[in-house]
Amino acid sequence: MEKGSANAAHFVEYLHTVKPKKTRKPPMLSGHTVTVSLAYQRYHFNEMLYLAQMIVNAGGRYTLVTILPSFVSPAQSGYFSRIPARLVP
Repeated sequence: MEKGSANAAHFVEYLHTVKPKKTRKPPMLSGHTVTVSLAYQRYHFNEMLYLAQMIVNAGGRYTLVTILPSFVSPAQSGYFSRIPARLVP
């Protein structure tokens, strides 16, 4: 999603309206904020929609801001890593 593109506008609108679906799993991300690198977001619009829904379903919150998250996914890695507490504002 390029900044200013139609997909970027749709994604931001989706983030404001996404609601958790009912699930039997405990909310593993309760109280946490997650983001994904802009390099991944740029070319994976559909995956980002699914990922945002999964994060909300797990009790978390997705953000586009990279300085606020509790977890971050590097550009090349498929794994999420916890940001050390000393770096979280």
